[in-house]
Amino acid sequence: MKPTYNTRVALATAVSAFEINGHLIYKDPTRVEDRTLVPNRQIIRETLDSEAVVNQQQRDAADEIVVYLQQAEIMQTLTKGTADSFLVQINKLLANETVKANELGLLAWAPKLMRDYQAKDRVREISSQYETKSRYVGREREKITVDFTMIDKRYFKETNSWLVYGCDSDGNLMSYWANRADKVCETGKIQGRVKSHRQDSYRSNAKVTFLNFVKVL
Repeated sequence: MKPTYNTRVALATAVSAFEINGHLIYKDPTRVEDRTLVPNRQIIRETLDSEAVVNQQQRDAADEIVVYLQQAEIMQTLTKGTADSFLVQINKLLANETVKANELGLLAWAPKLMRDYQAKDRVREISSQYETKSRYVGREREKITVDFTMIDKRYFKETNSWLVYGCDSDGNLMSYWANRADKVCETGKIQGRVKSHRQDSYRSNAKVTFLNFVKVL
C-alpha cells in the first residue's frame, strides 16, 4: 500500500524544499557549480518519511498558498470564464485531507505557482499606472534613444530570448525582444529602431511602442 501524508504538512514541506532549491523546481538531480541539487519531490518525500518537523512559518506559508490559489481560481473563473487547468489541478489536490506519495511531484509546484501569480499581480499593478497615459514614441523605422525602466521580462526557451517590457522616463510603454542577457535592460539608456505601434489588448489596450535592434547604452 502506497503511503499517504497529511496535505498541510506535505505542503509545508514543499515550501521548505522550494526554499532549499533557491525558489526553483527541479525534477531531476541537477549539478550547479560544486553541488548537486536534489529534486523537490525527493526532498519532500524524504522529509516526510523521516518525520522531521516543519516549523510554524512554513505551516503558515502553506495556509497562505491554499487561500491564495483558491482565490486565484475564483478570480480567473469570474474574469475569463475558466481557470488555468494546472491551477485547478493543484487546488483539487490541496482540497484533499491527504496526498499520496506519487502526488508529491505535483504538490511541489504549489509554492512556485503562487510566487508566479504574485509576480504577475505586481506587474499588472505597476503597468496599470502607465496604461492610460502611455503614448506612442517616435515614428516607424525611426532610431530613438530613451531612458528605460523594465517592468517585466519573460524568457522563452523555444527562441532562447527574453521579451522585455517597460516604460521610458515619460511613462510611455515599450517592449522589445532580447536574444542575449546583456541586452535585457533593467534601468538605463537604450537605443533601438521603432518596429511598430500597437494597442496591447492584454494591457487594457494601452499604447505600446515596439522596438527592434535594441542596444543597451
